[in-house]
Amino acid sequence: MAKKLTKAHALNAQKLHPKLRVFANGDREVNAIRAEHCSGIAVTTKKLLADVPELRGDEATPVALSALSKAAATPNTLKAVPRDVAASVFIHTRRSEDARTLAPVPGEKARRGNLIAADVPLGDLDAVAAHEDVLFIEASEPLKTPRPVKINAGVAAPAKSVRVVGREKLHRKGAGVLVGIIDVGGFDFTHPDFRTARGGTRFLRIWDQGGDRRPPPKAQGYGAEFTQEHLDAAIKAAPKLGVPAYEIERQSQLSPSAHATHVASIAAGNRGVAPAATLAAVLVSLPDEDYDRRSSFYDSTRIAHAMDYLLALGEELKLPVSLNVSLGTNGHAHDGSSGVNRWLDSALTQPGRAICVAAGNAGQERAETPDDIGFIMGRIHSSGRVASRGLAHDLEWIVVGNTTVDISENELEIWYGAQDRFAVSVKPPGRDWIGPISPRQFVENQQLADGSFLSIYNELYHPANGSNYIGIYLSPLFSESGVVGASAGTWTVRLHGEEVRDGTFHAWIERDDARPLRRVGERELMSRRPARR
Repeated sequence: MAKKLTKAHALNAQKLHPKLRVFANGDREVNAIRAEHCSGIAVTTKKLLADVPELRGDEATPVALSALSKAAATPNTLKAVPRDVAASVFIHTRRSEDARTLAPVPGEKARRGNLIAADVPLGDLDAVAAHEDVLFIEASEPLKTPRPVKINAGVAAPAKSVRVVGREKLHRKGAGVLVGIIDVGGFDFTHPDFRTARGGTRFLRIWDQGGDRRPPPKAQGYGAEFTQEHLDAAIKAAPKLGVPAYEIERQSQLSPSAHATHVASIAAGNRGVAPAATLAAVLVSLPDEDYDRRSSFYDSTRIAHAMDYLLALGEELKLPVSLNVSLGTNGHAHDGSSGVNRWLDSALTQPGRAICVAAGNAGQERAETPDDIGFIMGRIHSSGRVASRGLAHDLEWIVVGNTTVDISENELEIWYGAQDRFAVSVKPPGRDWIGPISPRQFVENQQLADGSFLSIYNELYHPANGSNYIGIYLSPLFSESGVVGASAGTWTVRLHGEEVRDGTFHAWIERDDARPLRRVGERELMSRRPARR
């Protein structure tokens, strides 16, 4: 049954993004496993990492219906919100003055304008939200890993710099400009396209957010910062040691044909657009190992930290800065009101700064290989109109199954105008309707017949932009008996017009990257959110 928000409960509930409420309603063991497949939360203590084993295939057996019936009859009550799991968030304050004067927030990383970026323990979220100067706490958005398509055809390198931007002498070929690259996969600082005439590297700095081989930048306090002196010394020592220089000054990730290396070469390599530019980079670490993923954040707040780092370097060098972010997110309203958008906009209020952000890789229309389901996963947006009061509009939300089991968090966001009022119903594959859930009502962690969970939040006047917001979450079941992911098939979402002045809405699927984990008999566990319009 849908729950009505009481006045007292509504105060903090509307200050917390629904995703954060989903996290806070899970115990420490569940969140430890959830952190393997969710970029925005991380385990913060070694004890919890040791207490909860990695989710293995031989443990992921189907949960017996008798076990589910017993669990439903004796539901667990969460005694305390976990404090050894943290969420990466943007905290919106009422005014910039409030952000400057607010006492330090648990896990705080940086402040800009009326925003604070922090890794807040789940147990502290409600207390932070209760502060009178805090307007809203927004969950971070997962980053989408760019996955270039590799082909066998040979491609010749360009004979010289491929282009000169502008005919003016100022900053010709990027001279006198700091080009900063924020990317994934690792930067091969030894590549010929980054070598100087003296044999060193053109990379002035590389901040590896997931590294521990060098001290971190003082302002950020995590990761590893490689200086040009470190990198040049490694290049010089490599022949004597008989190992590549990138193994001497090792980043947390460096894959062959890395996306970061590729993008840096296009932007500011010796044969790139700006070969005379000063070059620096930030590696946003997306770890492959589950234990590393549990204890790591790799979300939109990391873009904000990377931007601050590179802009500070530009100020130190007294150079204008051009940043490139070849990473994207799917969530939020796509109107510039998200935390990371506002963070970037705040930085651009000063002259001499430019930022280019990828639009994303969604929109693939066909499979590139027989096992490629990217053409389904790429369909992340829908829009439409509820014509009038008393009418409805249906959306199909397809979760890919077949021989896979989806054990990631699935999220659908629906944004519509403040003047309208929509109720929402959800029909799981092969099941009855749940709802309708009217505005200012919610269903939280309702266990479905297969054991997985459904949460629906219908909120008015979202603090980020004043629009109305519906959030729908499909959460897996993790238990001693096994794992149950989101049911495969078509989930139908029905919007009911209660009051309609305009009726237009936009819907977005937010999902982590597809990541095959392991097989369980004929099933393959996947951490993914494949869906389509």
